[in-house]
Amino acid sequence: MKGTLLLLIMACLFTGFAYSQTNYEPFLNLSQYERSVRGEAEIEIKIIAEAGNQTIYLKAPVFLDYNLNDIRMFSLAPLKYLELFKKSVPDLTLLLHGYRTNGNNNSLDAGLMYAKTHAVSFEEGNEAESEINGYCENNLEICFHIPDFEELVKSGKKDLKYQLEISCASTSHTQKDVQGRVKFDGISITDGLTLDVNLSKPLPDLDDIPEGAFVNSKAQERFRLEYFKNLPAVDITALNQFLMTPAGKKTFEFSGMYAWKSNKYQVNYSGKITLDGTSVVDVNK
Repeated sequence: MKGTLLLLIMACLFTGFAYSQTNYEPFLNLSQYERSVRGEAEIEIKIIAEAGNQTIYLKAPVFLDYNLNDIRMFSLAPLKYLELFKKSVPDLTLLLHGYRTNGNNNSLDAGLMYAKTHAVSFEEGNEAESEINGYCENNLEICFHIPDFEELVKSGKKDLKYQLEISCASTSHTQKDVQGRVKFDGISITDGLTLDVNLSKPLPDLDDIPEGAFVNSKAQERFRLEYFKNLPAVDITALNQFLMTPAGKKTFEFSGMYAWKSNKYQVNYSGKITLDGTSVVDVNK
């Protein structure tokens, strides 16, 4: 009898746990479901251009912000999720950055970012080279979004990807243990160096766009999708599953690129994001 009762209790507990992990409320952006998971991003960015080449290596403590209810709803009922966007374009976007903000607008920094840069440039026949590394202000930001989201969901496509838009505002304000050298015209400098990583989000080169090509916003979006189709991406199912049932550490690797054909400018990305399932917080508490 006691054994039967124990089994019933365990079954009820398991059912309650499963329900809490898979059920959702049919509303968007409910604040009580805002979550943030701590992790680490390690990225190498190679920029190839006519004026010179640059390699940037970043290793940063980060937070990935997401809405647990939105993730559950999309994963369990994607078409229902779309229906809730009455007057706006449907999307499912996550944001990774070097800080998090709670419901009281108090910010928590993840910590300084390690950066290592190597650049070679050619200006007016002169070659300049710099190699600088150290710790700096953590302004790394990665936007996770799904291109052509509404159309892909309606078509029933299963292997969706979060595309990653990587950027970093200037890091020149906070510096620690910066070292390296700058060489120009036979002169080498090792003192007073600044480690400034400044990366903008990927943008099309306007010279690549045929004149008069865009007659409506949909045409613009189709061009953007084609232009950035090779940006780095991670599997949406794997990431969403981890966010719904976080446990242990999970690493998501990525690689990709984009190029400005007219300016012979290319950016290559490779890296990984490791998330700690034991370090998830309710941002409103």
